[in-house]
Amino acid sequence: MKRIVILSLIVLETMLIACTNSKSFKSDRFPIIDSNRKYGFIDHTGTVVINPQFDGADLFSDGLAPIVIDNKWGYIDENGQIAITPQFDSAFVFSEGLAGVLIGDRIGYINKDGKLSINPQFNNSYPFSEGMAVVEIGDKMGFIDKKGIITINPQFDDACSFSEGLAAVEIDEKWGYIDKKGKFIINPQFDGACSFTEGLALVAINNKLAYIDLEGSYIIDSQFDYASSFSEGLAYVEIDDKYGYIDQMGNLIIDPQFDDAQNFSEGLAAVKINHKWGFIDKKGVFVIPPQFIITKSFDNGLALVVVAKVNHSNSKGTIDGTYGYIDKAGDFVFKLEKNDIDTSSKEQQNVRMSDNNKTSKYAIPPQSQFKMNSPFFDGLARVEIGGKWGYINKSGELVITPQFDNAGPFRWEGLAKVKIGDKWGYINKFGELVITPQFDDARDFHEGLASVKVCDKYGYINKTSEFVINPKFDYAMNFSEGVAYVSIGGKHGFIGKMGEWVIPLTSEINYSYSFSEGLARASNNSNQKYGYINKTGVWSINPRFDKACDFHEGLACVKIDDKWGYINRVGNWIINPRFNRAWDFYEGLARVETDEGFGYIDRIGDYIITPQFEQAQGFHEGLAAVKIDGKWGYIDKNGEYVFKPIFIDADPFYDGYAAVSTIGEDGYVVKCYIDKNSFLLWNTEIK
Repeated sequence: MKRIVILSLIVLETMLIACTNSKSFKSDRFPIIDSNRKYGFIDHTGTVVINPQFDGADLFSDGLAPIVIDNKWGYIDENGQIAITPQFDSAFVFSEGLAGVLIGDRIGYINKDGKLSINPQFNNSYPFSEGMAVVEIGDKMGFIDKKGIITINPQFDDACSFSEGLAAVEIDEKWGYIDKKGKFIINPQFDGACSFTEGLALVAINNKLAYIDLEGSYIIDSQFDYASSFSEGLAYVEIDDKYGYIDQMGNLIIDPQFDDAQNFSEGLAAVKINHKWGFIDKKGVFVIPPQFIITKSFDNGLALVVVAKVNHSNSKGTIDGTYGYIDKAGDFVFKLEKNDIDTSSKEQQNVRMSDNNKTSKYAIPPQSQFKMNSPFFDGLARVEIGGKWGYINKSGELVITPQFDNAGPFRWEGLAKVKIGDKWGYINKFGELVITPQFDDARDFHEGLASVKVCDKYGYINKTSEFVINPKFDYAMNFSEGVAYVSIGGKHGFIGKMGEWVIPLTSEINYSYSFSEGLARASNNSNQKYGYINKTGVWSINPRFDKACDFHEGLACVKIDDKWGYINRVGNWIINPRFNRAWDFYEGLARVETDEGFGYIDRIGDYIITPQFEQAQGFHEGLAAVKIDGKWGYIDKNGEYVFKPIFIDADPFYDGYAAVSTIGEDGYVVKCYIDKNSFLLWNTEIK
């Protein structure tokens, strides 16, 4: 889907409530995940009714739940039996008798027998609601009926599902509401719009939020910086940095007094005060006192909560966490330790974005002395403790004792470089030295070989520490696409894996990099301009650029006349130079910088997420870290916040986790790991 235009951080977060098209699926089955990261289900009594056995799972709806076995999605019934054989690349919950499934790169719909009712043909789609579903064809959104017939032609930049007979749609950066014939009932005029609930819809205009009725009349005037859609007759609003609740006439029913709030569900609402979450009734009285660091709304009598405290009694300084489901008396009906429970279903992510992403800003007290938290690769992350480096797993447990003076990640080919004293060697994932520290410098293994330095010269070793190419180079980079860049005496060339010259040494090339997609960027010594050579050393794209980057996903960003654009592999402009700065494409999008800030474009140069951020990173695993108002958060490819900007630093997601930094309650910098469910897994203190 296309992005929602972000007017301000507050307005965007509110819009997420609407256009995630979330809905409640009532079922006496609640997802859990065990310590082996296998998914199962409990009932409302906390009894495990479907043993953890699946690689992934979603919510039950219409008696079926999507599950994953061996990277393929299928469906189980409420007894845990396979109802539809796992065969899909992705699968979504059933709604009105149909479920979306991904086959290849297109989405279609199946019935409860597992048969295709609507052939895969859509780029994106939503569950059916009121007999129609939002689908994306090309870059526009439209609607289909249950036979797959297009009932409203794709013409909108964005759209929400039908609710109470109307659907919010965006056209030319303004939102309005259409009926089921595609006729505008409320003309496009809003900067953002939510679906109708209980007869009212939340809309944004001039950076403020208001409520309209089904005819488009203002019922509650534009006045709020933050607010929610109505649920059970009440909506939470922010006034002077505190949250309270209003009724459908705009009257304050519960005075603003909370640090954060969620919608009412089953008569109770989660609210936050003094860094802890509890639950209140509709009179504003606490029914369950504040005690949780994470909460979700009640659904079918249970709510997911997390209680955590620091255990300083062990050497690891881990968190003693109670994760589980409570009833309306606040009693646990099911408990798990640490992050053994997972509620990462696609439908629950909608709740997480509108509610629990805000709860990420809590500070879990510091509990270890890790000085750095590096990205996870292949299940391990390197950490520094007391001046020595070791490795932790995803539970925060030290699996390789800190003992090295420096260390690299397990990013490539199962080995990590480590330094003892002033020499480098390599270890495996068990912490065993497989290549004794003996080198003055070392690089990661690539394509079976690693560049190492001995007596001021670089050569290449294999994984048994034998020199395949003897040390003779002044500089040597990793192998890429079968060749490696080397330099001798100010000349530059490329060698093959036997040390043979693929591109002989030359002084014409001032500096060159690794090959990517068949080409290597290089600068001409005569004019100091950048171009690209092929593996014969011939210029495939003549040097004419002031700066250049490697090819990624078929395009390379280059700079000319102080502006950046993108070329293809024959040197033709695909996106004309117009950016102040540009970066590589990752996952179909590239970040760019303009006078308005950082944003993201697609492969034809259209803005998918308009420039608005102070800083931004590339997309990794579907999310990108962005900075606004001095804080970092994470957005998805629609430009929607998955995690609000609350961090003082944030790294990309790798291996399902991201390293972030925030300020703890004691004023110290706290370095943490988060996963995509918005759980802070553990954290570290830097004084």
